[in-house]
Amino acid sequence: MTNNVLWLVIGLTALSMVAGCTGSRSGDASSRLDDAIGLFIAGEYDVAAPDFVRLTGELSDDEQLQTAYLYLGRSYLELGEYSRALEAFSNGQLIGGGVQFDAYIAEAQSHLGTTSRLLRALDSVNRQQLSEMVRELFLSDRDGLPDDAPEAVVEAGLMENLPDGEFHAQTPVTRASFFFVMQRCAAQAVNGDTAMSRAYPQGFRSALAAGDTWIGGEEAYLALAALKDRAGR
Repeated sequence: MTNNVLWLVIGLTALSMVAGCTGSRSGDASSRLDDAIGLFIAGEYDVAAPDFVRLTGELSDDEQLQTAYLYLGRSYLELGEYSRALEAFSNGQLIGGGVQFDAYIAEAQSHLGTTSRLLRALDSVNRQQLSEMVRELFLSDRDGLPDDAPEAVVEAGLMENLPDGEFHAQTPVTRASFFFVMQRCAAQAVNGDTAMSRAYPQGFRSALAAGDTWIGGEEAYLALAALKDRAGR
């Protein structure tokens, strides 16, 4: 009985220590968020930005995480790194909290220029962004399609909804899924088969050869543009 009580005390003590450490880390991150915001206010954007990057991987509270992304994007804006700013604002907006990103996203986009240019600047693209590329390159001369890019590409047969019947615009695009979008675009082109053979000499295996799971904006846009040119669409 004494041993059981002893082990119970030890167990409770261990749990208390773990909880204390977790709380301490969370509190420490919150404190460092305040410090990083102070650096931003002081105009030390190049010092603040790396702190915000680290905090986006440590904060668990959605509002604080959004705040970190907001000030990370604002730091990049001040440093003239507009594609990074856009990515930070977009990531913060995806969390879905109360922090407003629309005005800052518009500012970053205004620096980047055209739609295709800002999409190409992204390190990875989601299904919404890919649908905008596909519409711009393959559907700009087609009448009668919906204004909404996802609806347009689905109706045109160039992309499809996911198995649950929803488009899931914010889902990141893998190299594998991008390959199948390329196939659909090629299937509607005059010389699509030849163009796909040049783009992916080893077929599906070529799509995975780069190693990264996600497709980047520049790579996706250039691949689609090359397909369009080679296919004679």
